[in-house]
Amino acid sequence: MEHDTERKKPSLREESREHTRQRMLEAAYKLFVEVGYEHTTMEMIAREAEVGRATLFKYFPGKEKLIL
Repeated sequence: MEHDTERKKPSLREESREHTRQRMLEAAYKLFVEVGYEHTTMEMIAREAEVGRATLFKYFPGKEKLIL
């Protein structure tokens, strides 16, 4: 019997989504440090994270969401 306090193991899909999200955040941070926030584009972040622009915008609708 499962208790409410026990956490379910994330599904493979959830793990993949979280991994993708983390890659995008790490890519954004790296570029913000290297070239500055103002000079970093969403295109640059997507390329660095090895995802499509549409994927990046699905997770983060704007660059400002990557620093919160």
